[in-house]
Amino acid sequence: MTTARDIPMSDLLHAAKTLLGAPVRGASPDARFVEAGDELAVVVDDASQRIGAALARAAEEIDARATVVVLERPEDKPIKVLAPDVHDALVKARTAVVATRCPNAERSMREQLAAVVKACGIRHARLADITEHAFARGLRLDQRVVCEAGRAMEQRLALARAIDVESSAGTRLRIGVTPGGWVERLGEVAPGVAVGFPAGALYTLPDSVEGIFVADASLGEFFGAREGSLRDKPVRFEIRAGKVVSVHAPSSPALEADVRATLGFADGSDRVGLVVIGVNGGIEEPSGDAAVDQNLPGLHLGIGDAGGRMTTAVSCKARTAFAACQATSRVTIDGQIVVEGGKLVDAGIR
Repeated sequence: MTTARDIPMSDLLHAAKTLLGAPVRGASPDARFVEAGDELAVVVDDASQRIGAALARAAEEIDARATVVVLERPEDKPIKVLAPDVHDALVKARTAVVATRCPNAERSMREQLAAVVKACGIRHARLADITEHAFARGLRLDQRVVCEAGRAMEQRLALARAIDVESSAGTRLRIGVTPGGWVERLGEVAPGVAVGFPAGALYTLPDSVEGIFVADASLGEFFGAREGSLRDKPVRFEIRAGKVVSVHAPSSPALEADVRATLGFADGSDRVGLVVIGVNGGIEEPSGDAAVDQNLPGLHLGIGDAGGRMTTAVSCKARTAFAACQATSRVTIDGQIVVEGGKLVDAGIR
């Protein structure tokens, strides 16, 4: 696994510039997330201070003013209340980036932060549990290009009812979907709401899923963070009637055990809750981090709860959720190939 020391500051600065240049939903095509003269609040913690430094430098280069606030966790205790210095930085800002760890015990603090963002109409980029590796790998390509690719893919999906996926690793999957049921997460910021990064994917609730899915890029959850890249230890999921009925990870018995335990944790934990089509062509190979890899061109799955990614009500809830990502795949929509070998195919898709 790549460590923080392996990520050059030049790569972090490039990613920071990409983030600050993200498009603004509903604004002119030339509008950017952070522009000259803007006040930018940057909230980081001990693990993301170099990201904060890169963002401050990128802001300075476009004549914006950045205030960097470092969350302090004495003895690693969770923060329950929004710190005054964070609050003060936010209310003065037009834009904000929050790049911190997100332990469950700090949910109340995050809700307070979100309330300030909404009340002040702040453009807010949220980089939850971001690592330097994920920041640098997930923010390589101009988000305007990612948005264009996403819209082109969305047009192809508008009338789609069937998606077929296969890979050299062994994926053979057929998915039934409802036309027009896709939600985009393409990295367009908007006032008063949090927009997650890295970004560049379309999501839907599947009507049916049948076949074999091999995750050979990464998994989410604690076990995915522990294992990193699955290139040499793929995980094979057998899916029937939209549920995982068996899982095999012969190269990592501990991983297989943890995945099995999660699938059996509660009602709905074994259900394929989301189908994800990544469209971020700047991600050219798997990173081993599901937060990045679910945006890699190809098809990925969300297993368990789907509510966090959908804007509509979700009937199938679960107490667990994790992403399962492929390295390369062929994705066919109603007989037309749209992704081949981890690359977007033609028709205005980059």
